Amino acid sequence: MERFEFIGNLGKDAVIRTTQSGERYAIINVAVKRVRNGEAYTFWHNNIEIVAPTLVEYAEKYFKKGCTLFCSCTTDNRKYILQDSSYIFAPVLILTSFEFVGKNTSEQEAVFAERGDVAQPQRIAQQPIQQQQYQPQPTPQMKPQQSPSQRPMQPKIPKQYQNNTPF
Repeated sequence: MERFEFIGNLGKDAVIRTTQSGERYAIINVAVKRVRNGEAYTFWHNNIEIVAPTLVEYAEKYFKKGCTLFCSCTTDNRKYILQDSSYIFAPVLILTSFEFVGKNTSEQEAVFAERGDVAQPQRIAQQPIQQQQYQPQPTPQMKPQQSPSQRPMQPKIPKQYQNNTPF
């Protein structure tokens, strides 16, 4: 799994959409300043998806144009079917956690205080989505494996020296 982390500004308010099954998700566009050969330019990360329900709620309330965010994303490949029945794969960034950073934080706190929002998102981050890892359960016939550091060191003695005969 690839992971991307970057700091950038939102290009517009978060767009909230609903799937056919009724699940809500958000789309954001983030501008990142880069420097190449001494020249600064802006690179856009477009169509970053937010699928975690709590992050979608925060995006709907607080992701406004110009907000500076620290984004942590993973990648996913999507399959798109074209009109001629061929298909292509395209990578998609999925936001797993974020944090408000920069000078916008104090401005955002003032806006949230004016609105009367109790939960001011000065430092909001969701724990990254944990992948379930398969761990085999030992059966009565199996012994749990020891790590190499726990195994006793057994030196390997060549056969010619096993009889304790001198060289």
